[in-house]
Amino acid sequence: MDIRIAQFFNLTSSTGGRFLFQNYFANENKVFGNDTYSFAPFRTEGTTAALSGDNNVLQILFPNLEISLRLLQSGDGNRLSRLTR
Repeated sequence: MDIRIAQFFNLTSSTGGRFLFQNYFANENKVFGNDTYSFAPFRTEGTTAALSGDNNVLQILFPNLEISLRLLQSGDGNRLSRLTR
């Protein structure tokens, strides 16, 4: 039995741009929840919930690529971006 984990994320930048990425199917687009996600080489670290109810940190890490710089610029340094999913 194989277990494969793909991560999908939906980022809306402060300028209204919407970016949909998945990190498993290289050079492919995948449909999830009626949206099409393109491939981007990212990984996530951290947690989104804990029994203590603390505000935990979730980081999405991109390699130093052009796509990463465009995301950073479109979100005013990602200070005003919103991540869902």
